[in-house]
Amino acid sequence: MKPEGTSAGARIREAGGRALIIGGGIGGLSAAIALQAAGWDAAVYERGPSLAGAGAGIVLAANAMKLLDRFGAGAEVRAREPPSGRRRSAPGRAG
Repeated sequence: MKPEGTSAGARIREAGGRALIIGGGIGGLSAAIALQAAGWDAAVYERGPSLAGAGAGIVLAANAMKLLDRFGAGAEVRAREPPSGRRRSAPGRAG
């Protein structure tokens, strides 16, 4: 039960603690970064042998980029985007 007038984010920051995150995809890694920034000890478990691109594409809206900037990853994401007007139809191939 949440205390009256307390946001979920405030409760996370107040609680601290440890988190176990299953899955090292974009969601799991983002959750780990956010929790660590809030003072949690977050561990990510991934069943795959390595963290590698799966060949899938994603579109990041302006708000997603603002969040990546808060995580400290926005500049790296921008550096890896293909030139304007080009798409990648498969890993490493412009389409």
